[in-house]
Amino acid sequence: MLDPIIKTIEVPCSQERAFKVFLNEMDRWWPLGKFTVSAMGGAPAKAIRVEAKTSSAWTSTSPHPAKK
Repeated sequence: MLDPIIKTIEVPCSQERAFKVFLNEMDRWWPLGKFTVSAMGGAPAKAIRVEAKTSSAWTSTSPHPAKK
């Protein structure tokens, strides 16, 4: 098994604010055009979200309308 990657940064806000931005504003700082499932299909996701609970889901919103 590989060792976990540990990265530490300091941000100019409270821990509570940083966590809220991490979860609720992820599409403002995450590189949607490079690291989303829909980006692998040629277009960046419109949004991404992480549920704030144990065993949460990570979801991305496709830029393409759903096919019927």
